[in-house]
Amino acid sequence: MDSDGAMAFQFLSPEWVAAAQEIRGRFESRLGRIDTPVRINHVITGTPFGDDGTVLAHMDTADGTLLLDLGAIADADATVTADYETAKNILLSSDPQLTLHAMLTGKLKIEGDSQKVLSLQSHLGQFDGAQVIAEELLSELRAITD
Repeated sequence: MDSDGAMAFQFLSPEWVAAAQEIRGRFESRLGRIDTPVRINHVITGTPFGDDGTVLAHMDTADGTLLLDLGAIADADATVTADYETAKNILLSSDPQLTLHAMLTGKLKIEGDSQKVLSLQSHLGQFDGAQVIAEELLSELRAITD
């Protein structure tokens, strides 16, 4: 548990993903529709769990919302590979420059359509109140992350 009494889970563990999906569900009506379908597989290395320390996850916006789940999907637009700490820092940060820095330093690799991957970052900035909502969402995600 964290100082607010919320349960904290290891980033990308099945329990964390379930809690993150619940949070996303509560924010869904405030996040706006994602008009560009993007399907991205994630390969996260150096995790404290998973097969050989590797976790496969994916993001899919085909239905207009952002779905995050474990496992790989077929016909992904891109595959993003990062180590555990880099992936955690990028997802839980409000600094959009972290992704670019990770790419430039080789800590994040994109195979496939990198433009679609980067388009997800710009989505939240496209509607009124985006910064406030993003910070609320990130705050809740940080609270559940050990």
